[in-house]
Amino acid sequence: MGVIFTLFFKASPKKSESLPRYSESVRTNPLAPSEASGPVILKPISPEVAPLPTPIVRDQTEEETSQNGELVLQAREVLASFLEASDLAGRWPILTTSHRSDTALAQSSLAGSLPDHSTPLLVHTRSSANLFESFFSITFGKPSPPLTLHAIRTLDQNETKVNTDAFLDAYQQKLLKLAKTPSGKIERSTALISYASFSFDDIPFSDKMALVEFHHSFAKESPPFTKAYVTRSSDTFLKIKTLGNPGDVIPCSLSLGWELEADPERPFLKVLQLDSPGWLKQAP
Repeated sequence: MGVIFTLFFKASPKKSESLPRYSESVRTNPLAPSEASGPVILKPISPEVAPLPTPIVRDQTEEETSQNGELVLQAREVLASFLEASDLAGRWPILTTSHRSDTALAQSSLAGSLPDHSTPLLVHTRSSANLFESFFSITFGKPSPPLTLHAIRTLDQNETKVNTDAFLDAYQQKLLKLAKTPSGKIERSTALISYASFSFDDIPFSDKMALVEFHHSFAKESPPFTKAYVTRSSDTFLKIKTLGNPGDVIPCSLSLGWELEADPERPFLKVLQLDSPGWLKQAP
């Protein structure tokens, strides 16, 4: 009997040796270092996968670009000539008529080369029966706030020009300089504005005033660089309201001055007049 039992035991397979234990097969990390194999150097699973690209900045007016591609391209070419010119003579054929005198233009930044700048980015377009306007955002130097270049295409004359006053107003920071120091000066300037029908600031007659804020760009999230006030019941504010909705960034031309008499201890910048519902020079 002992001999038969021994022979039977040797012929039976050892299942415990052929099947690994659950804890060893599932919970053992094959990439973990061990004393026998030494440290394991981990490699990327897919080394061929390229890193994610940086975000692509697209024109905010992609639809308008596709519809008016030729006009936008012409505007870009004119802006390139404007930016690359080294003197006023080189820019003169592509400049609009200005409120400034010829002497003032000859003494302005248009009389020389402009600093290094970013690539102009189309941000807004407007069109009418005989006019196509395109607005481009650009920065000069670092760091500096963006300013807006305005190209005007007259369809009957078949030519595109750069808005002279809009460029100089922004480049020379005309409104920012006016807002820094109270004075008796009155300035007319192109501007990008947003408005609110109420004011809660500490100024005289605040309960009767509307708020006008000034922006460097069309982006709604861009913080205003200064603000002014206008009487809520005035014709000027009623005209401003027709240009767009509260919070919209709107191009227009305004006359502004400081209110110094209501309370000399609390002077404030006031919108005196809406000169134009856009950036084009209006006939007197």
